[in-house]
Amino acid sequence: PEEENLSQDRDQDAKGIARSKTYLVYKSSLLMLSLRKGYVCGQLVELKTSTRGTLLVVQGSCPDGHKLCWESQPMVKGIASGNLALSAAILFCGLTYTKVATMAMLLNMPIFSESTFHRLQKEYLYPVVHTAYVQQQQTVTEFLRGKPLQLSGDGRCDSPAKYNTYTLMDSVTDLIVGYSL
Repeated sequence: PEEENLSQDRDQDAKGIARSKTYLVYKSSLLMLSLRKGYVCGQLVELKTSTRGTLLVVQGSCPDGHKLCWESQPMVKGIASGNLALSAAILFCGLTYTKVATMAMLLNMPIFSESTFHRLQKEYLYPVVHTAYVQQQQTVTEFLRGKPLQLSGDGRCDSPAKYNTYTLMDSVTDLIVGYSL
């Protein structure tokens, strides 16, 4: 039997995905699409759905054994793009996983576990943020090299004193020249 994957490309370009519109889609509306008939033979297909975080997978087979598989979002290196995008949104907006998970529960919308959220942060998001920070610091250092600086600093200590941050800024250019955690 032949298997057909209705997703255009299993792994897609991350930049293209980031520019793509995202929609909240109800499963019942989605299943009203023409997924009920096999694309190979035109016969009725028995559909089964499963989720992996924000990813909805619809699989089906007809009596002749033809199979189809449809995924609700593109994949990036084997990761559902919605899972990665939601993890990034939580981190970059300063939200907490718990609040977003509560919102998702109220919407009856499946999302990934908190451990998956932390794994995606550690493996993908933190390295990207660190690389961007290092590149920005190199740019600032080159720009300010040889110029007189008027430095101002500020520190913050969260209670209990588990984390302390200190920021150093050039008061003339308003550029951050140092940051320490």
